[in-house]
Amino acid sequence: MEAYERFQFARQRSAERVTALHERLSEDEDVIRVLFFLYLDLGSQAVHERTEPSSVYHAREQGWITGDRRLALTAEGLGALWDWKEALRPHLRDERFAQLWRDVISW
Repeated sequence: MEAYERFQFARQRSAERVTALHERLSEDEDVIRVLFFLYLDLGSQAVHERTEPSSVYHAREQGWITGDRRLALTAEGLGALWDWKEALRPHLRDERFAQLWRDVISW
C-alpha cells in the first residue's frame, strides 16, 4: 500500500469516526439541554417552557434529575452533561459540532 493510499484510508476512517460521534451526541441534544438549563439553575419553569416533556422524562428515567415541581440536577446528571461536553469540545471548530453546542445552550 502506497503512502498516499494509507493516508487516504486513515483520513476516511477519521472522518467516519467524527461523523459517528456527531450523530451519537446529536441523539442526546434535547436531554442535554435539560441538564444544561438545570446546571445554570434556571429553574423548573424555564426547563418546562423551553424543552420537550419527553426530554425531562428521559433525564428523570436515567436518574440525572430529581423532583417534579422543583427539578434538580443529580451528580450523575452533572457527570452526563460533563462527559457530553468533553466529548464535543475537541471538535468545536467543526461547524457541525459548533452548531450542536449552540443548539444546546440556546433559549
